[in-house]
Amino acid sequence: MVYLEAGLYKVQGSLWQNGTAMYYPVNSEAYGVFPWLSDLITANSWVVALITYVTVVAQIAFPFMLFHKISRRIALIVILGMHIGIAVVMGLPFFSGIMASADAVLVSSGTWLTIQGWLATQWREKFLRRNPSEGTSEPEDEFTDRPEKASSTA
Repeated sequence: MVYLEAGLYKVQGSLWQNGTAMYYPVNSEAYGVFPWLSDLITANSWVVALITYVTVVAQIAFPFMLFHKISRRIALIVILGMHIGIAVVMGLPFFSGIMASADAVLVSSGTWLTIQGWLATQWREKFLRRNPSEGTSEPEDEFTDRPEKASSTA
């Protein structure tokens, strides 16, 4: 309900209606953590308008998209992207973290298990190498070829 209320409040403002609302906070010194990133975003008016309208549509549609499994995932990805953008571009990581944590409650345990399995597979493929002779995985260690001296710490 927080997102719906925020989105409905935003559509009443003229800056949100004409697509320029995101220009001002992104380009302000108070929120400008990375000036080069702010300049990159605000350099094109269509990017500013796109971010502005996607923010409003995502917030208004969010509670309605929670009813179906596929649309729920899309809504959560869009909202998570919005919060990552707020954290990085505007320098509000604590606010974004709190809101993203609240949104994480809406993710089913089956989805979390799927994400966990995918991340584990990616981790194994990236950081563990296959030993073709044994067929087992061993962690990569760039220091395995060097002889080590045993040392004890007291």
